[in-house]
Amino acid sequence: MNTIAQNPEIKALLAEIARHRAESGMSKTGFGLWAVNDPNLLRDLMAGRDLRWSTIKAIRSKMEHQQ
Repeated sequence: MNTIAQNPEIKALLAEIARHRAESGMSKTGFGLWAVNDPNLLRDLMAGRDLRWSTIKAIRSKMEHQQ
């Protein structure tokens, strides 16, 4: 059962990740492994998992610097 993330910051992050994945061709599992060494990252975020601000910033930074 998938629920949609409720935290607006996580929703925004998921949209950014979706754009990044579309541009890079990365799978959901591949992105999680690449970003934070967690293959379940996207599944967990969509199910409502929250992240620390430092983790959100690190993911955004990593996506920004890969482009």
